[in-house]
Parts: sequence; structure tokens; C-alpha cells
Amino acid sequence: MTACLPERLTLSVHELTVREDVDGSGFLELEVHAFDADSGRFLGCAPVAEADYSGVRYRVQAPFLKSKELPADERSPSELLVDLDVVGRTLVFVVTERDAAHCNDPYQQNEDLVGISEGIPVAALSPPKALAFDRVVLLTVGLDDAP
Repeated sequence: MTACLPERLTLSVHELTVREDVDGSGFLELEVHAFDADSGRFLGCAPVAEADYSGVRYRVQAPFLKSKELPADERSPSELLVDLDVVGRTLVFVVTERDAAHCNDPYQQNEDLVGISEGIPVAALSPPKALAFDRVVLLTVGLDDAP
């Protein structure tokens, strides 16, 4: 008999709208990076491949991929960023337009920055919360049932 593991809650992006094409290419390849507000540690990233144009409200289901940099004692076994990885933390979200970097890498200063949020306690993300900052018109992010 196989033991059933409890369902985990996954940190995910649900909606995203940005203004202005940051790099002038006409298309956007957006990523939302999550950092621990207290330590500055990179926790993970959600690629939002569906968001191609500025000014358009995209409804997506983009779970955060967990950073490989998290120490083993701070990681759940999931490849996704789940409740066990973020409980009790305050998160900062950094939205970038990806050029060559991969989503599992932390935001680098040479990437096209769209916006950086204020710190948001994880407890405020269930139900999902709508945020707006810098050139991010709408970022809805939540800790909810896995996709």
C-alpha cells in the first residue's frame, strides 16, 4: 500500500500586465523572480511565456520553479516552489524581460527590469493577491492548489 502525501500549495502567477516594451523588440519574454525580503535569497522564478505584448492583461497559470541554490535543509522535494519553501517569509517579486538568462537563475542587473515589488508576507497570498508596481500594471500571485 502506498502512503498518500498531502497536497501542497504552489506559488503561482495568475495574471500579468505590463506597460511599455522594455527592450524595444515588440515582444516580451517575461519572468517573475521571487526573493526572500529579509535575506535577499533567490527562491525561484515563474516564466510567463504567454505574455507577448505590453498593455494586455494575460491570465496565466505559471508556477514558480524552485531555485537550485536553496540549501537542502530549506527545500521541499518538489521542483516547484511550494508552501513548505516559503512559509513565514516575506517575498519580493522582480519582473524582468528575459534576454539570454534562464528562469532558474536569479535576476541579474544587466537584465531588462520591469519592476520590483515591496515585500509581501506569504500569508497575504492566499487567496491570490493583485499587485501593481513600477511598469507592472497588474501581477496577481498566489499560494494555492498545484496546477
